[in-house]
Amino acid sequence: RITENGYYPNIDVHSELTIDIDNSDRIIRTDSLRVLESGKIKLNRTGSGKLVLYVADTFELTGGSTINYGGDYNSLVMYFGGNAIKVDGNTKFVGAVFALKSNININGSGGITGHIVTGGNQIEVTGDALAHVRVLYAPEASLLVSGSGKVRGIAVVKDISVLGNCRIILDESLNLDFFNQLDWGTATDGSGGTWLQG
Repeated sequence: RITENGYYPNIDVHSELTIDIDNSDRIIRTDSLRVLESGKIKLNRTGSGKLVLYVADTFELTGGSTINYGGDYNSLVMYFGGNAIKVDGNTKFVGAVFALKSNININGSGGITGHIVTGGNQIEVTGDALAHVRVLYAPEASLLVSGSGKVRGIAVVKDISVLGNCRIILDESLNLDFFNQLDWGTATDGSGGTWLQG
């Protein structure tokens, strides 16, 4: 259980991790976040705050693992500084993802629900995967949707390839307040220390 803001060099979740959030944002900084097998990260929100994750290098979501599954995607924001995000198997991530330079691969029956913003150059949604986004904003990226993959929302990308029995479905219920978060500049750890230049 995490009950306060802090830095953790590595977070590995194999069973269940609960993060308590009240009316203030809970800020967690780590070099590596791995949620494996049937691991779960659950948010215990008793107020209006959200979870803000700063993940510097490594993010893994595998097997049947979940982060904030069944929760509100506005209650979690993850800033990621590594090179790749892979969501596969029967995994679920509910929240916004802001990635400085990452390529993103969503496959199997994995899914991300929430905003996705990346400066990477490749996004793949394959197999029976689902990207249920309000906005997929990746202006430098090629988007590949194949197999039975689905993207629901608004996609802003460099180019798109659609192959197989896949779908891109428009969702016009866009809240433009989202764009206020796009210029994330210099990230801090909540104590005034800088760890990532945007």
